[in-house]
Amino acid sequence: MTGEDLKAYIKKSGLTMTDIAKQMGTTPQNIQARLSRKTLRADFIQRVKSIVDAYSPLPASIETAVVGSNINGSNSSNVRQTIMSDGEALIRENEVLRQQNQFQQKQIEAQQKQIDALLALVSK
Repeated sequence: MTGEDLKAYIKKSGLTMTDIAKQMGTTPQNIQARLSRKTLRADFIQRVKSIVDAYSPLPASIETAVVGSNINGSNSSNVRQTIMSDGEALIRENEVLRQQNQFQQKQIEAQQKQIDALLALVSK
């Protein structure tokens, strides 16, 4: 996988370089620089993929299952199999949404702590 492929994967997920950078504890510029290299380390690719899969609104695996479904009234013999695949995809999507919710709740809690600390400083 090239840096351009990984950039496209991130973009398709709906996440930004800033989102990826925050999760990796670095800057967006660092991520861009790493994606511009001739070769990418396998552990870097895996880490980015795991972040995208955990936090993107619709991971590529789910998108393929849902968008590629064939439940439009066709007489195809694989409609039942497609419906089952769609159900599995929805279960996976539900889990991803739960993970996103937990992540966002943690962000809100951290921001509230920062607000409380600033208010304490201002009130002194």
